[in-house]
Amino acid sequence: MKPTINGTQFGSITIQNTEYDHDVIIKPDGSIRERNKDLSRKHYGTSHKVSREEAQDFQSQDSDQLIVGTGQSGQLSLTDEAEQFLRDNGYEKIEQYPTPKAIHRWNDAHGNVEASFT
Repeated sequence: MKPTINGTQFGSITIQNTEYDHDVIIKPDGSIRERNKDLSRKHYGTSHKVSREEAQDFQSQDSDQLIVGTGQSGQLSLTDEAEQFLRDNGYEKIEQYPTPKAIHRWNDAHGNVEASFT
């Protein structure tokens, strides 16, 4: 079951009335886990760029759509290598928006969708 995201503010996101104070990945089955930012940080010195290695970590065989919340002001981005890896591995649609807009896209999305929120 796809959880509803209630809202976000700098440093947190509220999903199904539970507040998370870290970046999250929501899988197609509705499970929620912390984003492993260290996978990108070790390559770029920042977690504001998603590396291919991190994309591999959150990529799901059950999903064909990915919504990326790029932070409150849109600081995060997928590297070209990460985006190409995801497209090569079944993501037909990849959307990147500042997190407040990405939340609306998530709540309105249908199908086998996965998301990463910063």
